[in-house]
Amino acid sequence: MENNTCDFSFAHYREMLEVLKENGYTFLTFHGLSQIEESELPEKIVLLRHDVDKSTSKALKFADIESELSIPATYFIRLHSNYYNPFSYVAYKELKEIATKQHEIGLHTEFFDMAKINKEDGYEMLEREIEIFQHIFKTPVKTLAPHRTSGSSTMERLQENLEKVYQGLGIPHAYQSIFTHDFRYLSDSSAIWREGCLCQHLLKHHRYHILTHPCWWFEEHIELEEPLV
Repeated sequence: MENNTCDFSFAHYREMLEVLKENGYTFLTFHGLSQIEESELPEKIVLLRHDVDKSTSKALKFADIESELSIPATYFIRLHSNYYNPFSYVAYKELKEIATKQHEIGLHTEFFDMAKINKEDGYEMLEREIEIFQHIFKTPVKTLAPHRTSGSSTMERLQENLEKVYQGLGIPHAYQSIFTHDFRYLSDSSAIWREGCLCQHLLKHHRYHILTHPCWWFEEHIELEEPLV
């Protein structure tokens, strides 16, 4: 599928999911996939990942679309965002609603940068994030994904530290080989599909790891907002 009028509209997102579903792809959450033996995995898999950097309302819109199509996804929630408080009146209600729609919620951890900026121990920072997340949502953290900010260390350095800090936690993170090996990774970071819109890649691979950030998507027109932190 290649759409000459592709954009970041919710309608286009729905169209792409419909194509994948109609062509026999199995949609799995990150935790769901981690519980299946490699030999038992379906031939065609889609990991839908949403990093909720800024807007819980737009994340809920994604969840509604996916729920209507009976498609599960994984939503990674921040604790340190300047744009939403996961325990606030609005955000908490919306995030809880997402979790009731067969979706998985995980921790969008910022322990690496938070510890570095505040000169604290990274492992202790991550432990506190996990404890807070579990208290807020009354559910264990089953998967983590790092949040990258401007001026962060390189991905290689971050990956090295992730492996060291996660050791012994028993919680998988989104860049482990189980979620990346033989998966076609496509991301809309900063509202840019760096290798062309997702629609240009549909049906060309058997396994997809698709990352979207709901804040970039819109109903009728793109919304120009402040830079993301």
